[in-house]
Amino acid sequence: GDRRSARMASSLSRETQAVLRSILLDSPPGQIKDVLADLVALLPGHEDALEAFLTPVVAEVVARDFTPVVIPGTGRKCLLTPDGLLEGPSPSFIDPSSRQVIHVDFSKASAGSSSEPVPCTGTSPLPAAELPALARAEPSRSAVEAAFAPYVSDMYPQGTLTVYGRVEGGGADGESV
Repeated sequence: GDRRSARMASSLSRETQAVLRSILLDSPPGQIKDVLADLVALLPGHEDALEAFLTPVVAEVVARDFTPVVIPGTGRKCLLTPDGLLEGPSPSFIDPSSRQVIHVDFSKASAGSSSEPVPCTGTSPLPAAELPALARAEPSRSAVEAAFAPYVSDMYPQGTLTVYGRVEGGGADGESV
């Protein structure tokens, strides 16, 4: 569980963790698999500790880079972005179109030759607490998505469009952005 991951990560010195975090955060967009593979090669025998420590950092980089993933069983793509990041011991992301949680296997980010930087392992329902805010923003979010979809399709045939919406302000009269 979480304690085991924390113990494994703590087997790396704070200085080593700081250097690894810096290297990963400075990785060029789209190069996360190569950088992770290099880090694993530089620290043989520390794979478990690296995985435990680097999972939240990889999630941050994947979100920063607006990484596309294919939703299993649908063929549809979604961008993993900072707005969709659900932090935690196993970071995941919101898919605003389907209102589901996207699960990503960060441990496989450095493995294999897949063209995807991180594989999507599936989806699950959003926590009930997230649904009211998404529902209030949905009319504006889906209108923006519908307006941009033809443009993205024409100009970026291999592109991925993901539109997030949220309601600013606490009341029912909050403003969608």
